[in-house]
Amino acid sequence: MPKQRERWIAAHRGLGNHPHPAPTRENPEQWECKCAPDAVWTAIWRIHTREQVRQKFAHLAKTRR
Repeated sequence: MPKQRERWIAAHRGLGNHPHPAPTRENPEQWECKCAPDAVWTAIWRIHTREQVRQKFAHLAKTRR
């Protein structure tokens, strides 16, 4: 994962942006980048926890095969 994070950071810096660490208790490796000053969104790089992955795909458990 560190290589993926470093590539993400380098790509954003290469575009003239300023990504910065924004750790949370749940995601201590999280980084954020306000890519465009006028944008209403912020780019986020993070490692999903097991609980986040479970919630993300919970709807698939109810699909038919």
